[in-house]
Amino acid sequence: MRKIRNFLMAGAFLLLSLAVPALAQFEPWPTPSPPAPVWGDYDQDQTWHQAAWWWQNNPAWVRANHPEWWGDFYHAVWYPAAWWWQNRPDWVRAHHPEWWGDFYQGVWYPAGWWWQYQPNWCQQNHQEWWGDFYNAVWFPAAWWWQFQPALVQQYHPEWWGDWSNEVWYPAGWWWRYHPRWVRANHPEWWGDFDDKRVWHNAAWWHAHNPAWASHHHPEWLGDYDDHHIWRDLNWWAVKNPQSAREHHPEWTQAMQLSLARQHIEWRRALERVQAERPSVPENQHVQRKEQAGSSDWVEVDRQRSQRVEKPQHLRSAQTQAVERQSTSAPAAEAEGQHLPHAKALEHRQAAQARTIEQQHHEQIRAPEPAPGAQVPGSQAHQ
Repeated sequence: MRKIRNFLMAGAFLLLSLAVPALAQFEPWPTPSPPAPVWGDYDQDQTWHQAAWWWQNNPAWVRANHPEWWGDFYHAVWYPAAWWWQNRPDWVRAHHPEWWGDFYQGVWYPAGWWWQYQPNWCQQNHQEWWGDFYNAVWFPAAWWWQFQPALVQQYHPEWWGDWSNEVWYPAGWWWRYHPRWVRANHPEWWGDFDDKRVWHNAAWWHAHNPAWASHHHPEWLGDYDDHHIWRDLNWWAVKNPQSAREHHPEWTQAMQLSLARQHIEWRRALERVQAERPSVPENQHVQRKEQAGSSDWVEVDRQRSQRVEKPQHLRSAQTQAVERQSTSAPAAEAEGQHLPHAKALEHRQAAQARTIEQQHHEQIRAPEPAPGAQVPGSQAHQ
């Protein structure tokens, strides 16, 4: 009996020692514990409604103003992503992998909540949760691509994704549902699926399993930056092309092609912003309580207009022309002719980004509306 007891105690100690590193990743939590986010907003009569009410009565407005309100209908009742992750996790993984979030003490919290309270943990465990803060509110990459494409192009070229039915989906969604389209249109979206069928980009694989990434995907070109974070060639082409050319001169032609593709995608996004921005914004002052139960009130300018979406998902013919030109040019010609063009393109992109960024800072005082994750055909799900 003593041997069995000692064996059990040793096993328990081993399990505890294995669990400590995972818990140690968390930073100290606020006191009191942060509450789960409650999704909702005010209507034009200053009446507050939960997200379920908005999805039931004005889904177009939700898609245009709150991309973070993830959820779907079940028997004609809308349930938030937390309910789906807790009750139908397999269905979520199969149909909505873009609903980013994770569990803590048995409760599911969305990515914005995690980035607010545990940013280092997110950086270590969920680099695929693309997004950033604006006026203390976390917005997913879809919002940024819709309303701040210049900032995305300048600071986050690794936020890969594209539009489908006027909704922006990340690269992992595209690889899951339209892999042939990705291979034909975005071969630079490097990544692969893990054993749970969750897609991760090349940077995540090099951070978590570099030996596997190097063995199975030698075509993922990249290098480590000054913070020892692996960045792919596409990131280097935008963020630090001079260093990339100095250390990897063999990347020259591939970087030129990457810059051309990214520039086209960025221009498309800017055209969307200009086309969808109303000539006379119908902003309304909306009162909203601050977070953490504060009694103070703040006024937030939020655009309430509903927009008629126009399909722009088809690939640009300009992209195909650039690819044909780049792939047909010999390496020697790329060294002599494409390099000056790449430098000029870099300077032009930087100047345009600064101009657009300045315009946005002057025009936007609070986060503007954006389309969120659309739920195609969700009413039929039972």
